[in-house]
Amino acid sequence: MSSLRQGGAERSLVNLLQALNYDKYEVDLLLFQNEGAFLSLVPPQVHIIEDEDKLSCLYAIRKKDMFCPRHPVLSAEHILFTYISRKHTRSLEDSRQYRWVKYYKKRIRAALLSC
Repeated sequence: MSSLRQGGAERSLVNLLQALNYDKYEVDLLLFQNEGAFLSLVPPQVHIIEDEDKLSCLYAIRKKDMFCPRHPVLSAEHILFTYISRKHTRSLEDSRQYRWVKYYKKRIRAALLSC
């Protein structure tokens, strides 16, 4: 999940997390940005995986946050992937989905492993 800002998917995820039996399940939640209105509703048993620096670099939404000086390669990839995805899609939401499917699925594991 990119963050736990307000939205239907975010609320649904929090509802699911609140319904789980933590005696049976161990749950990890990967957030690109550790923020949002629903963050305080995540049960304390949930282990939130984050590396705000690297993951935010890959998933920055605001233009001013797109370049991360500590991670120039990830920054360049994010800018390139954003440009390509916007050329291949018609809306901002389609562009984000395109980036995820074509690029980020492959990069997230590598970014987390290099933490």
